[in-house]
Amino acid sequence: MGDDTLEDSPYRKLYVSVIFQALMDLAKLNTSITDTSVSVNRAVAYSWFFTTAGVTSKDFEEICDNANLKPQFIRSFAYEVINSGEDVNVKKRIIRFFDK
Repeated sequence: MGDDTLEDSPYRKLYVSVIFQALMDLAKLNTSITDTSVSVNRAVAYSWFFTTAGVTSKDFEEICDNANLKPQFIRSFAYEVINSGEDVNVKKRIIRFFDK
């Protein structure tokens, strides 16, 4: 990407936004009235973060690299998100993470 790899480049912001949205999808909790699309988005996000081989894994790693974030760190953070059992506090934590 040449000079567009700078910390404040629009490309980096785009890649960070992809990771952010996937984390937000992953953080949505199941409820008795959970929309099917929410469940599907959560399953897709889960697969994207935790698949360790194949195209999905490669895509995840490329997005992280382009966002200048370490894939293993993002996977660990995603693991914390799904194991927190919270919705609102986790979303706040995700937002704080990306506001740095």
